[in-house]
Amino acid sequence: WQDFYLGRWQESKDETQRWLDDEPYSSRPAVLGSYVAGSILEQYDEAVAIARLGLRANPNEPTLLNNCAFSLINCGELDEAEEHLQKLESVDVAKTNDILLTATTGLLRFRRGDPDNGRECYMTAIQLAGEAKNPILQARAAMFLAQEEVRAQTTVIQEAVTRAVSYAASVTYPDLEVQVNRLKAMLT
Repeated sequence: WQDFYLGRWQESKDETQRWLDDEPYSSRPAVLGSYVAGSILEQYDEAVAIARLGLRANPNEPTLLNNCAFSLINCGELDEAEEHLQKLESVDVAKTNDILLTATTGLLRFRRGDPDNGRECYMTAIQLAGEAKNPILQARAAMFLAQEEVRAQTTVIQEAVTRAVSYAASVTYPDLEVQVNRLKAMLT
């Protein structure tokens, strides 16, 4: 976690893998490791592998199911990702995980060529995060929505980018800087 908060992403991921070796029945190292590998380092195959290790001992862990689906989508494995999201829908999830499920469903819809429904899901996730007073998830959802708008070359890119940068500016969290920089690189 210290490496995560210091923005030492590779070290954080490597430490979570050692942590998972020590505590294979804990979901916490797999959750963090799959998030860092997928969402930050864009090592999607590795993120899937870490999530799958965690899912062996915790097959219904909502954040692991979500992280696995996120990285599967980014690997182009849309059908398998959808299976994880459907399983997540059947699990009793906390509000935080409902936000993640909604945002990741938005990602899936964008990648399936349906940006209107994808945008709707992301906007719902942003709203849910706001209602839950979770500015970090709100900023992440806005940032991932903006990235998908850019990838899909929609007509609302500028609006999405402005929203994402605004939300990210209101939160100090180490991974958001990575997402802002990634978005800026996509725009050039």
